[in-house]
Amino acid sequence: MCAYNLAKSCPASCLVKNKRGCSPIDAAAAGGRGEVLNALLLACAGEGSSATAVAAMRALLAAGAVPDTWAPNGSSALMLAAAADGVAALKVLLEGGATLELQDALGRSALMFAAGNGATAACKCGQPVSQGQARQGSTGLRTRRL
Repeated sequence: MCAYNLAKSCPASCLVKNKRGCSPIDAAAAGGRGEVLNALLLACAGEGSSATAVAAMRALLAAGAVPDTWAPNGSSALMLAAAADGVAALKVLLEGGATLELQDALGRSALMFAAGNGATAACKCGQPVSQGQARQGSTGLRTRRL
């Protein structure tokens, strides 16, 4: 929880290196602390599309954070990014392998999180029909009607 709170208040803290050239991401990865990487990813995803948060998310995914990680409240990183209207964060997560179709315990998807929070850019920024198309550059959350 401490790692989450720190990254939530200052996403740049994920990238700061100490005197030995080691960042919190490096330390967590080297120590096999996947839960710390995932907590940092959730915190940064909820910050939307700030350049620092997106850079930290890229580094976290490269270090082994799970793109479909879940917060204790049942929200995925993709849902948090959608709710924050973070188009760049959505793109990073989808490119990293996040599953667009995930639903929380109440049956809400990332699209529903975006719509429920008035995150219009997240709803309008593209139309992937499948996860494969999302990885090819489309970052929106809309899916084709059947």
